[in-house]
Amino acid sequence: MSDAGRAILITTETPFAAFDGMTRELAAGLERLGVPSDIIIIDDILADTEAFMARLRTWKTSKPRFVLGWNAKLHLTYGGKNAHDTLGVPLFAPLLDHPADHHEHLMQRPQHGVVSVCDRRHLLAFEDAPWPTGPTMFLPHGGPPANTSALPHGDRRIGAIFLGNVPKPPDLARILAEALPGACSHMPAAAAKLVYRAETEMTDTADLLAEIYNDVGLDRPVSGPEFATFCRLVTETNTAAVLARRIKVLNAPTKSPVHVIGNIDPESGVRTRENLRIYGSVKFSDLSKVLEESCVVLNVTPKFRDGGHERLFLALAERCALITDENQYLKETMGAESGIGYWPELGTSQDYATLIDSLASDPNQSEQLVERDMGIYVEQHTWTQRAKDILHTIDQL
Repeated sequence: MSDAGRAILITTETPFAAFDGMTRELAAGLERLGVPSDIIIIDDILADTEAFMARLRTWKTSKPRFVLGWNAKLHLTYGGKNAHDTLGVPLFAPLLDHPADHHEHLMQRPQHGVVSVCDRRHLLAFEDAPWPTGPTMFLPHGGPPANTSALPHGDRRIGAIFLGNVPKPPDLARILAEALPGACSHMPAAAAKLVYRAETEMTDTADLLAEIYNDVGLDRPVSGPEFATFCRLVTETNTAAVLARRIKVLNAPTKSPVHVIGNIDPESGVRTRENLRIYGSVKFSDLSKVLEESCVVLNVTPKFRDGGHERLFLALAERCALITDENQYLKETMGAESGIGYWPELGTSQDYATLIDSLASDPNQSEQLVERDMGIYVEQHTWTQRAKDILHTIDQL
């Protein structure tokens, strides 16, 4: 079978991560648009198995429409050189996190291809980075087709559900002090302020971190090992900010039970209480079954404040009401009548609890709220819509 004109989506076996599910949904979306697609699951992200390399060699005369590799980790070679540039087969590389998380891989990006980010603020990261230049676009994640046979909320057995892990937070003050010698004395206070601002403000974390550099007399690095360190600090800061809010939400004194799908480290700061029910991780392929039984999804990912990641849209696809972080992109696209709830930025733990209880204890209200958003979700936020955007961008190369 020739790969000419096909979309080749390459992923790895990750049962507890989102890659597999998103890859399948994107492939289905492409097929709905008339673009034949193949999913290749490989253990070695370098794709150097003989069977795959034999297939790649056929692309010289039978070019795929594009090849997808998540998080810019796919580095294909042909004749000792980058395969995408050599063969003229574009790479589409969607990033699932901040670009700083993928610094080493972005240093190897081909010229012939596109990198996408899931938050509009992340586009700015490419302006002051040493990564090879090339087309970059905003592409939020998407979701599957809406579940047309979803249970009424009154028949669902779970009120509020939280999806995500809560490991022990990084010691950001120590990490900053080690990375920025000579600035140890005020690092605990600076780190606490940095985490708070990354949790509550729209300013991108990289810009907040640059202010810390300026405070200690350093310029924002733009190359070399200093830039690699800067990227690592962005990642650590985002992790600390996300965990800070997750801990607050899970410690909120709700009257309603909060069900947790994910792992909670005993040293995370999450307190054990009767209404917090922790089940551990489930395979991503089984997540839809859990959401079918849930009324309200509690999403806590403040590092995405101007975009969207898969958890938001998977919740809407299963007709779950949603509470999430302030998000400019969602507010713009879902409109003034949206039923999505947002965590109060300066709220107390009791404020969080009141918001959760108001929906988890009232299935009629949670169902009415999510129904306000279903029409826009179906029209604008499925992987089929994202596939259209990908094809449009790829065809402009």
